[in-house]
Amino acid sequence: LLRWYGLVVKIENVYHKHLDVLAHIYGIYAELDLCPVLLKGLGVAALYPEPERRQCGDIDLYAPEEDAYERMKSLLAQRNLLGDDDEESFKHYHFRMEGVVIEIHRKIAKMLSPFYERRFRQLTAEAMAQRQTVRIGEVEVALSPSWFDAIFLLIHMSIHLAEQGIGVRQISDWSLFLSAHTQNMDRDMIIRNLKRLGLTYDWKLFSAFAVKYLGLDRSAAVIYDGRFEGKAGRLAEMIFVSGNFGKATDAWSHRPPSFLARKIYALRVHVRYFLCS
Repeated sequence: LLRWYGLVVKIENVYHKHLDVLAHIYGIYAELDLCPVLLKGLGVAALYPEPERRQCGDIDLYAPEEDAYERMKSLLAQRNLLGDDDEESFKHYHFRMEGVVIEIHRKIAKMLSPFYERRFRQLTAEAMAQRQTVRIGEVEVALSPSWFDAIFLLIHMSIHLAEQGIGVRQISDWSLFLSAHTQNMDRDMIIRNLKRLGLTYDWKLFSAFAVKYLGLDRSAAVIYDGRFEGKAGRLAEMIFVSGNFGKATDAWSHRPPSFLARKIYALRVHVRYFLCS
């Protein structure tokens, strides 16, 4: 019980530290009249009954304008906030500020298919034209429209499942998001966009899990298919065997380094659970 109490206090302290760093980074970018879009993290934490007890990971910021990514990086360099151990990939720049990991995204996500990747870029452009401003803590931040975040959170879960494995937190975020926003979203538009991106199966799988294990109301699930309950059970096995991001098992640590090889390796793991069970 004491260890549990200590963990809760640590989670709360990290949450408040993230709020401080969020205010700091937005204050810096306000000097260039930039307002990056906050992804996941503190944005979905606000949906929890006690936001400070939703475990934080990092702060993800998306640069919506064409040149914003390079401008955001340049300003950090001018402030000597970048370090030698920072990492940059095709998707984002990864660095630390006051001990908190921040990722500046030039891409929100990468779809597995180039065909769907083009469609997702088009959808992202549509969403950025509809972004909204909300207050989190003491700072005004930009968020994507709710219909886009519902799809993006699904993509984020699907990619992590394919690459590393996921924990309950990611699905809890999505479930709470649907519970809070489904009634205000255009369901037909979401269904059309899921078909455009080839994500209908993924949505049915995760919504079946959320209904069966997390208490999500079927009406909030947008698409609920009872035939996926068995697959949801096998997804639960994967989650509790592999742990958050696959850290509870060595299975994912043996993944090959190349992008395509990782996908083939993940496919073999998924076949074991979803076809051979």
